[in-house]
Parts: sequence; C-alpha cells; structure tokens
Amino acid sequence: MGSAGQVLRGGGGLYISGWRNIILRNFIRRGDGMGGDDQNPHGGKGMSIRTSERIWVDHMEFDGEATIPGTEMIKDGSIDQGNASDYITYSNCYIRRSNKTSLISGSDTSFGDRDKLRITFRNCLWENNHIRQPFARFGKIHLLNNVFRYNPTYTNSADQYDWARIIEIGCIVTGN
Repeated sequence: MGSAGQVLRGGGGLYISGWRNIILRNFIRRGDGMGGDDQNPHGGKGMSIRTSERIWVDHMEFDGEATIPGTEMIKDGSIDQGNASDYITYSNCYIRRSNKTSLISGSDTSFGDRDKLRITFRNCLWENNHIRQPFARFGKIHLLNNVFRYNPTYTNSADQYDWARIIEIGCIVTGN
C-alpha cells in the first residue's frame, strides 16, 4: 500500500507474475513508457499482470505523463492482463493519457486465457486515452459505473487523435 500520493515514475512499470491474493492501493504510476525491448520487455507498461490470481487494484492512478519532450502519451499499455490470469478487480482507478490503454489477452492464439481473465472495472475514470479502454480477446469483463471522457485538445502532442475507441472486443477469424 502506498501512502497518499506515492508516485512511481519513469519507463518501467509494475510487473506482477505468478502471484495470488495481492492488493495494490494508493499508488500513482507516471511516465511515458516508451515501450519495452529484449532486456526490459515490460518497460512500456504501467502495470502488467501475468499468470496471477485474485488481484485487487484500488485507488490507483495510471498516467502516461510525458517525461520525454515532444511525447505526451504513454506508448504502450497502461494496464495489461493475460497469460491465464484470473479474478482481477480495478476499483476507483484513474486511467489517463494512454495510447493503448488496457489489453486483456495478448494474442488471438492465447488459448490458455480461455475460461480465465475474469476482470472487473468498477468506478474507474478513463480520461484522454486513445484505444483499448479495454480491449478483450478472451475473458469475462465487467464494467460497472465507469466514466469515459475524451477531450482531444488536452495536449499539443503529435500523438493526439481527434477520436477514441471505448470497449473493444477482438475475435478469432478462422478459415481461408
């Protein structure tokens, strides 16, 4: 648990893998998250949850605040879930200034995610994000009392868009 206003800054993010029964509360994650590489594959994420169960994320802020001049949005996901994670709840969170906001299941061929990824977003504010609010390929996603707000004049960034996509659902296409 972070004290009020506890801020995590920079290109790295929170990486939760192989854990059960975790509560994260009162942290602020800020940074441009310029994306990962082979040495730090999760460097661009605000938070990544993999092969974990019963995770509660409460009163957290994920802000893609720029730390590199000329960029104003986080380049990769603010909050990503996958690899057969299950029972994840986000409550009272503030998710803003992200390009690819929340990915649920990283691939159309992540068949281990089937019958998993039960994820709830409750009382969250999604503000000035571009896409994936959230984007789900597999899972059972619950959205309850969330607010989605987009004002494309909030920044002078080259990454600014005059539109945003909310609640995206992917599908598997088979055949020729």
